[in-house]
Amino acid sequence: MPARPVHGETTREVRDALAEAFSVSVAGELAAVTELLEHQLQATEDRDKWRPLRQAIDAVRDLGHTLRGRLDAHVRERIDAKLTPGKDAFSQTARFSLESLTLVSEDEVQEEIAIGNAARRLREATTDAFFTLNARLAAAVGVERFPEDKSPVHPRVFARAMLDAIGEATEDRAVRLAAFAAFDPAMLHALPKAFKAGNELLVHRGVLPELRRSYGAPQQVPGA
Repeated sequence: MPARPVHGETTREVRDALAEAFSVSVAGELAAVTELLEHQLQATEDRDKWRPLRQAIDAVRDLGHTLRGRLDAHVRERIDAKLTPGKDAFSQTARFSLESLTLVSEDEVQEEIAIGNAARRLREATTDAFFTLNARLAAAVGVERFPEDKSPVHPRVFARAMLDAIGEATEDRAVRLAAFAAFDPAMLHALPKAFKAGNELLVHRGVLPELRRSYGAPQQVPGA
């Protein structure tokens, strides 16, 4: 049976703690992200990659000191959409069927693949922390559990928010994907910090303080 729900303010505090910790950590890696893109540009012999890499460097530099605020806002927006399904298009699971694949561009398919791959790496890096945070947030909201594809704190939510923030600097999908790939190490460093902040806040509020570890194998999640 879930713990007594502590809706409202606590849920907003958790959302804000996650968004702040994730965005602060990622924004702190901007120099490393730019350096990685510059190294990729120097190392590649594929001329087709030169333009997106050069423009990705420009996009990351353009984001600059605004990245933290933009990413923070997008994480909050994505979490809110998951907490209130049906209220916003962001809450819908991005599941591609064979029929729907014919209706989207190859670039869009590549974007979904990139998000899925990043989310899988983030999920593998945060197995126990995700399990405890997901369970505690469900208890705080007053539901038995959040299935992974409905979880407001699934790593895919954060990966999508990252791509949203990058999208404010460039509309070119190839450039967005090049920049997004360069942020992968930063996200892998940031998400454990964010989950730690969320778990600590909920424990402080008395939500499942004895919960420790996950069980079972991680499930594949089709979208967020």
